[in-house]
Amino acid sequence: MATPVPIEFLRKVGLFTGLTDAELIEIAKLCQRHSHEAGELCLVQGEQTDHVHFVEKGMVAVELHMPYTPREKGITVVTLGPGEVFAWSALVTGIMSASVRAVKPSEILDVRGAELLALCEKNNPIGYIIMKSLSSVISSRLTNSQLALLNAVS
Repeated sequence: MATPVPIEFLRKVGLFTGLTDAELIEIAKLCQRHSHEAGELCLVQGEQTDHVHFVEKGMVAVELHMPYTPREKGITVVTLGPGEVFAWSALVTGIMSASVRAVKPSEILDVRGAELLALCEKNNPIGYIIMKSLSSVISSRLTNSQLALLNAVS
């Protein structure tokens, strides 16, 4: 039997800041856990994903891969630790805009994007908070991507 996700952890997830404990309990019911070893590629840029992921323990790196370069030569855009989200593409297009690699052994929570979107549509206050937070994440990642690419070509 899977270990339940404690709402104490979900309170620390930036995407969920401002949600009540009752709302976090609803989200906890949607979560599943999995792990990745250090160096393991978790998700691949350009491939389809249907889950949003949250780092529970460990650290992952978001990497951009340029055409015709090997997967191990990605440009690290940002490293993410506990409470941070990746694969938010599952809430939009489903196509990964970057790859994600475990930097340290990592425990990851994931939620099927369709289930999280259904919860957002059913409970608009939850949806508003999550989408408002998600817009900040996307903006930050875009800025980090631009800076990483500028550094790579300089």
